[in-house]
Amino acid sequence: MIKRQFKYYILIFITLLIAGCAVFLPDFLIHKEMDSHYDKVSDVPSDYYSGPSESIIKNASTLLTSEQCLQLISGVWDSEVRPVSPEDCNITDFGIKTLTVTHVNGLYTKGLYPCSLSSNSDNWYAWEAKPYRALDKTFRTYAAYFWDITFTKYDNSETHRFIVSENGDILYAEATTKESFGSFSPKLSNSSYLLDNFISTSYTTSYIIDADDDSAETTGLFTTVTSDNTYKRYSTEEVSTTSTSAKKIEEQINSASSFINDYEAFTPDSMVTLSQTGGSVGRIKYSVASKTEKDSYKLILLPELQQ
Repeated sequence: MIKRQFKYYILIFITLLIAGCAVFLPDFLIHKEMDSHYDKVSDVPSDYYSGPSESIIKNASTLLTSEQCLQLISGVWDSEVRPVSPEDCNITDFGIKTLTVTHVNGLYTKGLYPCSLSSNSDNWYAWEAKPYRALDKTFRTYAAYFWDITFTKYDNSETHRFIVSENGDILYAEATTKESFGSFSPKLSNSSYLLDNFISTSYTTSYIIDADDDSAETTGLFTTVTSDNTYKRYSTEEVSTTSTSAKKIEEQINSASSFINDYEAFTPDSMVTLSQTGGSVGRIKYSVASKTEKDSYKLILLPELQQ
């Protein structure tokens, strides 16, 4: 009888113990865990915040103008450049190759490039295109895609490299040859043709020479572009290689490695400023610079940093 009562009390004690643990132990553990992290600072894991989704980035990026895309790519709008898959882009590698060939052939006719890339039995080029994305560092919401595309002549006597936006803008062009480009000298007054407007727009060009009126705009070449009822006007002005403006342009050229892999900075022998007015973005200025040698040629277009 005593044994049965003893077992009964033990069961009651165990039951009360379990009930007490169930009530008070969770609260004790929670407070202990909180106390262990009190007054401690830890880095937030990257998994907690990965930024906007890819779909948000793509949708937001469709709102960018071609000028804003160039600012992102060139780093004027602070950005992070990374390689991407061709499937992420809005144009295929073959599409950008075709667009580039068409544009470069146009530059050749305008005196901005030393040769044409049209292929025939005596002039055939292999090509390779690598896509990249420039994503803004501030919001990580706006992105611009561009391509680094290289053409190599069948006999390896020529190599041509271009940095091209998906709109067709050519920001950088480089040509090397084992022979010679002859007496080629770039006509930088036609620099507006580097922009995407060249592909599908009509141009009218006029000159103002030695304007008598002091209030007249700078003497030089003026190009008017009309596309989809959008009016844009471009003007170029030569920059002396010894001027203060030239030094600023050289500094910007030296920083172009931010979006051009294996880039070698160069000291230009010819420079112009390209001003754009009209459209939906107001006034924009670009720097255009080139360096010409017997067997090589470099040309770069960069949006100017707004002060």
